[in-house]
Amino acid sequence: MPPKSPSQIAIVGAGDVGATIAYSLIMNAVAGDILMIDPKESVRDAQVQDLSDATFHGDTSMRIRKGTHQEGTRRWCVCVWV
Repeated sequence: MPPKSPSQIAIVGAGDVGATIAYSLIMNAVAGDILMIDPKESVRDAQVQDLSDATFHGDTSMRIRKGTHQEGTRRWCVCVWV
């Protein structure tokens, strides 16, 4: 397993584009921590669950989790998709 990257990325928008970006970040081990933010909590939660499976199968130490807009402001990089 590759070493965990210290970078933290927040993705605002857990729709198709946000989830695709998160998946690409997971597969390329770009960040150590990805925070998914979306006002539609059911969509966000489902995407986080699916992407968590990808981290397991991708053999990465990356962590993906659900979060709030307030948590997103404390990240190194914030990606916003509307």
